[in-house]
Parts: sequence; structure tokens; C-alpha cells
Amino acid sequence: MATATASSASALKKTGPALPRAWQARFVSAYKKLGGVHLAAEAASVSHDTVLRYRQADPAFDQACADAREFYADTLEVNMIASAERSDNPVPWIVRLKALRPHLYVEKHAVMNFSVSTELASADGLEALQAMFATMRPSTQALIQPREASSAEARMLGSAGETGSAPPALAPQPATTESPA
Repeated sequence: MATATASSASALKKTGPALPRAWQARFVSAYKKLGGVHLAAEAASVSHDTVLRYRQADPAFDQACADAREFYADTLEVNMIASAERSDNPVPWIVRLKALRPHLYVEKHAVMNFSVSTELASADGLEALQAMFATMRPSTQALIQPREASSAEARMLGSAGETGSAPPALAPQPATTESPA
């Protein structure tokens, strides 16, 4: 590992005990095995803060640390697959498929935020919403379909924005023929 450049040397100067010889190589070696910065720093006899300062000031050391982390991740993957083969547990296979093919195996969540200007005419707002909904995937449209009845019910009950009160409950209420006692 290269030492820090002269321009970043001032960032590394700190009063205190001298750093152990070859601590960076020991840190990287321990990081590959242990996977944790605090544990690897302890194995190299330096503080976590020292490691952070040197990573910020020395691009070569920072890259060596990043490589060590990736090596540790690869080791975890190999061990996970070996565990799956021994136990016939499908969870490690699922985890690996999610990493290799996230487009097929990672759960997807749709989040929509709407900001509506009160200056927009109702017809224009409805047209804009219809255009947005038309571009959604069929699976997303299917998720919204059951809510249409609730939205229609909300429109019939009135808008909370007009009255300034809280929005009405959208859950269906049981029909009663008796008056409350």
C-alpha cells in the first residue's frame, strides 16, 4: 500500500502514540477474514478513527480496504452456497438468485406521490391522472383497482380539503336499521 500523498499528510498528523509497523497490511488481512472494520482495526492494533482518517487521505489504502470487503463478501457467498448444499435449505438459494437476478426475484414496491395545485381545473387534473395511470404496468393497475370503490365513495362523501376537517373513513360501515340507544 502506498503511503498518503504529501497534500493529505496533514490530515493524517495527530498527536498520540506511534502507529504500529505495517498496520495497514495487517488491517487489510484481518478485514478479509473478519469482515468488520472495528474487529480488523483491533487486530491491527489501531483505532477505528485511524482507519477512517487513512482511508480518506490515501486512495490506495481506501481501494485495498474496498477490495478486502469484496473478498469477504465473496467468502460469505461461497460459505452460504456450501451451507445450502449441505442442508437443502432453500433460503440461501433465494438470496443468491435475488443478488444475481434482482429483476426477477426482488420484491418490488411502487410508491406514488401526488402534489396537486388548487389552481388546476378538475377536468385537467382528471386528465393528467388518467394519463399517468395509463402508463402503469398491468400489475400496478391491478393493485389500484380494488381502491377505486373507496375513491368513488370518498368523492361522494366530500373532500376534506373543502371543509378543513379530517378525511372521512373509507372503510365500509355495516348497515344498521336500529337507532343508537
